[in-house]
Amino acid sequence: TILLTKWELYDDKVDNPSIKTRFIDLALSRAISKAESEFPDYDRIVGEGFEKLRELETQGCTDPVLMGTTFGKALTEPLSDIAGEADSPALRDLYTSLTAAVYVMDAVDDLEDDYRDGTYNPFLKACPRFVNRDNYMLKNLYSITELMNSVMKSLQDAYAEVRKSMTCMKEVTDNIVYLGVPESAKNAVAGSSGAKMSVKNAFDRRKERTATY
Repeated sequence: TILLTKWELYDDKVDNPSIKTRFIDLALSRAISKAESEFPDYDRIVGEGFEKLRELETQGCTDPVLMGTTFGKALTEPLSDIAGEADSPALRDLYTSLTAAVYVMDAVDDLEDDYRDGTYNPFLKACPRFVNRDNYMLKNLYSITELMNSVMKSLQDAYAEVRKSMTCMKEVTDNIVYLGVPESAKNAVAGSSGAKMSVKNAFDRRKERTATY
């Protein structure tokens, strides 16, 4: 998590340098340095993942699923260490699908903030004239909803494959994948003030399920 934060801060500094970003970077500098020294391979992998995203941004990519999937695939390597003997292609597919779903949800939820901050967002890149989030969603509600349904289906299909070999925690993960994540997606589309908290609730319960990042 610290290494992801490090590269997110780096990405923010490239996109839109700010006093807030520099302050957070300074506050976490000791923890980041420790993580870099303890997990240099993970640091490299996460950095490469963000570099792949940066390449897509440079190319002007307008496909949020491609961007999320690319990032997820770039980060699957540490998964084998975390999962141990449970590692499998199906688990990696699930991880990639989950990362893509989170990326799409965040991109939808952050439309207004990204426009204001000048942060890259594939939806904004495809929009020649962005007025505000409400106006954008009014014009693109059906296509956004269809896209969100598609990434939810991909996530649930990938989970169904992994579920076949699960021996415990099925009820917990079922609730997350079939209820929690779709609820977060719905909140993101609706622009609900609880969208971010719902995403956090769905993905940060790491003691109860397989870790995402």
